[in-house]
Amino acid sequence: PYTIKGLDPRGAAQYEFDSGEGVTTVEKYFEFKYGVHLRFPGLPLVQIAARAFVPMEVLKVVPQPFKGKLSADQTAELITASATKPAARKSDIMDVVTSQSCLTRDQRMRAFGLDVQLDRDTSLLRVAARLLAPPLIKYANNQNVRTKDDGSWAQHEHRFLRAAEVQAWAVVELVHPSRFGQPRNVENFLTTLRDKMAACGIRVPGGLPPMVCVTDRDVQGQMNIPELVDEARAKALARYKPPERRLMPKKSFLLFMLENTRSPHREEIKRYCDSTVGIVSQCIAIDKAKI
Repeated sequence: PYTIKGLDPRGAAQYEFDSGEGVTTVEKYFEFKYGVHLRFPGLPLVQIAARAFVPMEVLKVVPQPFKGKLSADQTAELITASATKPAARKSDIMDVVTSQSCLTRDQRMRAFGLDVQLDRDTSLLRVAARLLAPPLIKYANNQNVRTKDDGSWAQHEHRFLRAAEVQAWAVVELVHPSRFGQPRNVENFLTTLRDKMAACGIRVPGGLPPMVCVTDRDVQGQMNIPELVDEARAKALARYKPPERRLMPKKSFLLFMLENTRSPHREEIKRYCDSTVGIVSQCIAIDKAKI
């Protein structure tokens, strides 16, 4: 497979190069070399190498899962872009359709065989809508809780219908100890978290989980996330694994305590845990958790 390096606005009908048998266009080269008659020679070419350009229509996109996480800035921009009020969004759409006549002259649209019919009576499509009743949340012991109109509900002390099991877990503090309000705040938080999980029916080992704390050197320099993750996994493995096992239990997770929601370490944590190690990770900002 190739990686897309960029796009060239010149289409296959315009881009010329020396094929070794003379100067020709990409369109003529594909027809002569491969017997392929391009349907859309006006579309931009895809660059797959320093001097290699191919038409879009001969490429296939390889399925590739994305396990990354948007940064705090990207998430904020996404929310801002999608939070446009309906009236403003309608006005923007109508402005594009009715006032920007370039839609009728766009070469790329014609290359795809698209045509926009514009008239003074152009309006948005009206469709019928209905309001769905709030769903019921089913818990253990035949308890049903109806959600609010906005889809939210309070967990309280309800036990999950089919609760999960935590076989091993560990905590990684990416915040210097001096940032915590009281020395025992972290222990109190973890105890409350464990008790809440147990109250929901989640089976979790007793006692506090093993912890990995950053040092002055880590805070002042570049934190080595892989080393901290591996140390946390080793401590959890030593604490929770059965004697006959050498691998981390499958039902495991690592809890990371970050300075705030804009921590630069979140992306690397998710990448390393998801893609390299294969363990569930959860990040908590100490300012949000009030630790």
